Amino acid sequence: MTETPNGVQQGTAHGVTTDGSTALGPAAFPHRLRAPRSLSLKSLGVASRSARTTLLSFGLAAITLHSSAADFTRASAFDSVAAFVTAAKTFQPATTKSDLSAIFTARELGQLEDPKTGTLVTAPKIQSSTALWSNDTQALVFVTAAPPTDATHSSIGALFRLAREHGSWRLADILRFSATGKYAGVSAELTSDGRPPVITIKESHGGRGSSYRSSASYTLEASKFKRLELE
Repeated sequence: MTETPNGVQQGTAHGVTTDGSTALGPAAFPHRLRAPRSLSLKSLGVASRSARTTLLSFGLAAITLHSSAADFTRASAFDSVAAFVTAAKTFQPATTKSDLSAIFTARELGQLEDPKTGTLVTAPKIQSSTALWSNDTQALVFVTAAPPTDATHSSIGALFRLAREHGSWRLADILRFSATGKYAGVSAELTSDGRPPVITIKESHGGRGSSYRSSASYTLEASKFKRLELE
């Protein structure tokens, strides 16, 4: 398990070998439209207020959704584990300014002569966000994304450890996993609900003719991730 430059631990799943209305002016309407005589000014005023109320409601909803995604950072605080899961689901790594965007970024692989080779590609959205385990003070949430790399498929998985502090849930630690190839995939499963819990990470790499799968298990020890080695 290594630590990347952005401070995120890079996990490995090699169990055996240890390895994103224009207003229309008068010119657009050559003939003025008049309200039907049967509609009073009073009724029109009610309709206008109703329309403004509707637009205001939509605007508030849009602001709420935007804030949820924009607040998904290392320093964010959440009322519950479910709130963290929801914020992760609406997170857009490629377009949101967040210090967590780098986690869901992969390097473009390809031929040396290809100018795209080596460039970083960030996932436009999150594929899944799942709470795997929680108690009164800690929680484990697994989040996946697929950066749209051209040369081959890429898959990213992040295991988040949340800690409850002063009535709020905050991000305490992250393990990042990655896989590449036609059948690239990263998954996580709670394999033991004991104290402490055990989470098994599975990775699928490669494609036809050259593919392999690997897995590794992690637990919590002294409020930190610990990889379980084969005995």
